Amino acid sequence: MSLLRVIGLTLSAVFLLIAGGWSGLTRSDAKTWTIAEWVAWRDAQIKLILTPTVDAGGRKILSREDVILRCIDSYKTLEPALGHLRNDPELDKALGNFARFVTTQVRTAYYNSDGKYTHALGFEFEDQEYWDRVSGDLKLPPLLRSREFLSGLSHPQTYGQAIDLIEAHNRNLSNERKWIVLPYRSRFLKSADTTTYGRLLVVVPAQRDTSGAPIDLWVQFAISAPGETTASNPVSVSVISVHRGVGRSTATMSDFMRQTDTTTGKINLVPTMMLTKNPSKNCYDCHKSAVLPIHPKSLIPIGTANDSIAEKLNDRIAGYGKCEMDFVAESAYGPTIGATTEPIVEGAGLSPESTKRIRDAMKCGSCHSQTSSINYPAAADTNIGFLVFEEKRGLAQTYVEKGWMPPANNLSESERKVLWKSLSKQYLDSTNMTGEFVEWLKGKELGDER
Repeated sequence: MSLLRVIGLTLSAVFLLIAGGWSGLTRSDAKTWTIAEWVAWRDAQIKLILTPTVDAGGRKILSREDVILRCIDSYKTLEPALGHLRNDPELDKALGNFARFVTTQVRTAYYNSDGKYTHALGFEFEDQEYWDRVSGDLKLPPLLRSREFLSGLSHPQTYGQAIDLIEAHNRNLSNERKWIVLPYRSRFLKSADTTTYGRLLVVVPAQRDTSGAPIDLWVQFAISAPGETTASNPVSVSVISVHRGVGRSTATMSDFMRQTDTTTGKINLVPTMMLTKNPSKNCYDCHKSAVLPIHPKSLIPIGTANDSIAEKLNDRIAGYGKCEMDFVAESAYGPTIGATTEPIVEGAGLSPESTKRIRDAMKCGSCHSQTSSINYPAAADTNIGFLVFEEKRGLAQTYVEKGWMPPANNLSESERKVLWKSLSKQYLDSTNMTGEFVEWLKGKELGDER
């Protein structure tokens, strides 16, 4: 059965006209197209897919949803050619990257006959199968699942009691096995239940996975943050299990909801993919590294929260090396930002010294091509940051403009803003339809000097 039969989005007539009638060719002719005809069609599709449609304060940015919608229409034409790519090197060179990108984007729109989205997390297999594969590694220790602990997180007045339980537990553990606790307010994203920016982060080191290998569990409970006026009770929990390696680690993750059984009073942790309506989306859109460095907007004054704990946790993250999400096809999201050696520096009145500092800072690929690729959509100007994040800008942009990346830089605030503008335009200039991402979609790989 064609994968397209499970795609549940309606396409507008204008997309069909642009995609099918742009050159006089029709979709039914695609099986007999020459390489040149495929290339011309591909380039027209790239321009259509990457045309910004969202008004973000007077500038146009990409809509993640429109990109997916347009990829669906492209896939209808592309699908008959997919089986030929492996056997035709020239066709694979022309369409391979574009096909991988389009197919991966389309997957997030699949849903079944019951109207349930089945691939919201973006994997090749259904979200239910993902849970079946990883549930053992995401199981929390008994204390974090206990009624006493979870009840303590039901109200701000009892948060301290929940932390006290962890501190009592830590008294019986060696220093390297003690759980690390950090209550803080995020500067980026609300919790999976969309109620709060508050988090109670608990890191449980040196657990054992189903095979007995060591893993670290990173558990973030949604809690109310000071000053929030929401009347909703935070109930979500986000869990990441990290399989530590030498220079490379792998991770799995899932969101949960705390649901109380009204009969017994027991609080259950239900993975979001088991819910009728799954609020979780493709994790890799933001988690280019499975565990992201922590830069709290503020600490929540519960227990012994302090800045040194955040620094300690960030050192632990750095120790993971390249920390990849299991089952994610990273290469289908394009190259990392800052991968070329010819940066484009923008900004009137820059001194030669500023220009040099910015050029030196633009070489993101020198590290990120070996660690976590900062690729689509994080490297592009999309509505994810504008609509979802509190600061109305993306993760990568925030890291650059706050001075957190590149490491140990001495750029001024104005230089950091120029740095991001330059990186962003170098990666994807939607006005001129140029940039590293566009070239990659057209078949150019890093180091390919055609």
